[in-house]
Amino acid sequence: MRCPMSLVRRLWPALALLIAIGPAASAQTTEAVDAVTAALRAGNFAQAVERSQAALARAPNDARLWTLNGLALAALSRRAEALRSFQRALTIDPNYLAALEGAAQAHYEAGSNADGDNLDYPDVSDVAFFKKTALGKGVDVQVRFEFYNIFNRRNLYLSNDLSSPGFGKAISQQLPRWWQFGARLTF
Repeated sequence: MRCPMSLVRRLWPALALLIAIGPAASAQTTEAVDAVTAALRAGNFAQAVERSQAALARAPNDARLWTLNGLALAALSRRAEALRSFQRALTIDPNYLAALEGAAQAHYEAGSNADGDNLDYPDVSDVAFFKKTALGKGVDVQVRFEFYNIFNRRNLYLSNDLSSPGFGKAISQQLPRWWQFGARLTF
């Protein structure tokens, strides 16, 4: 389990910048954002939660405040509540990168993806069967059936070219369901 402070330290520079250039807000909301930000910087996460919740009572449609609330809750290891805050921010502004990063981090630390699937267990979609039979003295035959992506799940190829504007985006699909049969004679 990650230290809550390491989460804030790791995400703070990017999130602070994104929050600073986030959606336009009133002066009162800006003051609330500054107060919550100061509490987060000071490492006073309980105070940051209190301040953000008080500000959210006055401005419930501010994605920045929901994101800051999520950061403070995550730092207090209240991950389920943090995730709800990040998701609320994303319902207000689906393109708000700070909330998206926070939600992704919360899902990662919880060991789940957006669908609630547990990521601790491997995806069992490749299956192989084989049978080895002795034909005589020192002669064996092995028959194999191999199935890849047996459930035909999407297997997206992500661009890894840093210079491409499509970096990190799914640009195509890798092999769909695929199977093969083979036999091997050993002597």
